[in-house]
Amino acid sequence: MYDKELEDGILMNARMEDIKEEGIKKGKLEGLKEGKLEGKLEGIITVAKEMLKRKVSINDISLYTGLSKQEIEKIRFNL
Repeated sequence: MYDKELEDGILMNARMEDIKEEGIKKGKLEGLKEGKLEGKLEGIITVAKEMLKRKVSINDISLYTGLSKQEIEKIRFNL
């Protein structure tokens, strides 16, 4: 009986380590995805700022960047 309990404990610990590793991998992937999205948004905002400086219409900026007119107005306000 002792061997069975020991074996069960070892298996449980191994499984918990597997779950922990899976969680770490998942967290890293989510972090990478979030970082990529933030970087992409930063790039879009930079383009929108440059377009605003060049007096491109808000409608055209919205068309080319995918930003809403309200988002563009916020960017323009913060220039």
